[in-house]
Amino acid sequence: MATDLLEPHLRALLPFTADAPTAARAQLRSFGESLTAGTIDDALVMVSELVTNAVQHGKPDVTLRFWLRSDRLTVAVTDRGGGTVPRTNRVPGRDQQSGRGLLIVDALAARWGVSRTDRAAGKTVWFDLAAPRHTRNRPSARRTMD
Repeated sequence: MATDLLEPHLRALLPFTADAPTAARAQLRSFGESLTAGTIDDALVMVSELVTNAVQHGKPDVTLRFWLRSDRLTVAVTDRGGGTVPRTNRVPGRDQQSGRGLLIVDALAARWGVSRTDRAAGKTVWFDLAAPRHTRNRPSARRTMD
């Protein structure tokens, strides 16, 4: 992930509880105020999935990082769990209540990936998302005389 060389615009340590996805979504909403509603909606779904996976399959600590550039939003979730590297090659059965999160990330993200970290055999799962921003209406320079 090329963003490893750059300082994140936001870094947050998340609780290692079922409340972690809620905390992550709140961070994203605050951080992404300049992004369009569609971009935020997609990013919220993906952040929820990655953080949920980190809490369910990883070990503390869970760290959330955001980078915002002119053309994209990058989000990374790191945990210290050695566990297996997530895969999307299995399609869950109709009656399974879980196992679709990374399929959703794969469908929504411009690209995504997984890398092992040096810290206690942890891993980072990240995604890039095209990040169109709101354009603010500027007042016209031309004025009218009343």
